Amino acid sequence: MVVKLSKKTYYEKVVTLIMKNILLILLLITCIYSVNAQDSLNININKRQFNYGDTIVLDYDFKYENKLSATSTLNLWIEDVNTHSIWKYRYPLMNGSLSHSLIVGQDLPQGSYALNFMVQKYIFGFYGHVVNYNNKTQGLNFMMLGKKKGVFMDIIMPNDDGDFITPRMIFEDTARFIFSSIGNKYADLYIDAITPLDSTFKSSITQTILINIGDSNSKNNEYKFEQTTFGGEFTLAEAVVKSTKKKQIENFDAAYSSSSFKSPFAKIIDGIESDEIAKSFDIINFLQFRIAGLKVNQIDPRLGDGSIMTLRGYPVDLYIDESIIQTTSQLYINPSDVAMIKIFDPFEGGPTTSNAAAIHASIAIYSKRGEYQDTQRKYNFIVKGYSPSLIIWNK
Repeated sequence: MVVKLSKKTYYEKVVTLIMKNILLILLLITCIYSVNAQDSLNININKRQFNYGDTIVLDYDFKYENKLSATSTLNLWIEDVNTHSIWKYRYPLMNGSLSHSLIVGQDLPQGSYALNFMVQKYIFGFYGHVVNYNNKTQGLNFMMLGKKKGVFMDIIMPNDDGDFITPRMIFEDTARFIFSSIGNKYADLYIDAITPLDSTFKSSITQTILINIGDSNSKNNEYKFEQTTFGGEFTLAEAVVKSTKKKQIENFDAAYSSSSFKSPFAKIIDGIESDEIAKSFDIINFLQFRIAGLKVNQIDPRLGDGSIMTLRGYPVDLYIDESIIQTTSQLYINPSDVAMIKIFDPFEGGPTTSNAAAIHASIAIYSKRGEYQDTQRKYNFIVKGYSPSLIIWNK
């Protein structure tokens, strides 16, 4: 039996068949592209032979398949091919683009160096777990004290298990992350922390560029980068003081006070061997009673909360772990966790003598760390950020 189709029906079937074939072809193309498509990293370096004082200029073009990789991290691990000394730097890749420079330091040995590049598909984030979390809490205050960009504050709400993550952020050098309970900033928080950017990773992209410094012109064609041999994590180690010849507070001051915070005229209040600070209800009230001539004035509510301080009529710059804070409301630290307070009177040294346009006094508060840290509380962390876009590459 033969069924005769109308012209309309015949053309409809032909069109349907053609569309199916087109869809099949498109599906095959998509599958082939999905298999072959992959991320790629193009690196441009200004030259391969450098002398002391020269600038190494690096430009990157990262082609990413997944839009989630638009913000990633470029790791640069440099190895001295002869001595196997290692330097580690990392930079943010924003929308696949990056440019940075290294100035060749005078103390680097002449020779051949391997610049190893890896892409980590992650931007900085701080993961935390509050061990003693009470899910009835109102959340956590979070403050980041950055050496380069001042203070960043936010509110974090952990889940029912006490887990949380801070907002993604980019900052250079190091920063201190401080957490406190909303409504009770002196609560005994104990936080286990992870920064995935510092965790062991395997890069899908690895490239190496060999350069020479000084008179060396070795090509080192046999060099092969082995990520696992570099070992260690990109973390900031705390100094540990073991000397017994000085008082503990002197050892602490020597280990944790940078050059701009040293002065023979600084007055030091001991929070390690003395419990004077720990017994105080509030750091600001303690300072008022302890420092002659210190006045604490409430800020105009229209301009913000907290207070500002003056010492003998001069403005006081307030620091916590050598990062300046703007008002006393940003001073999230349990008195029991204060290791040392240093007071710099006007005209007697300190960080603002050279940094401020006008003469200021300074009060620097240092938290306990290293061997001095209280094992019952942990809410204060030093975190290493990204490398500056222009640095001197030293030995």
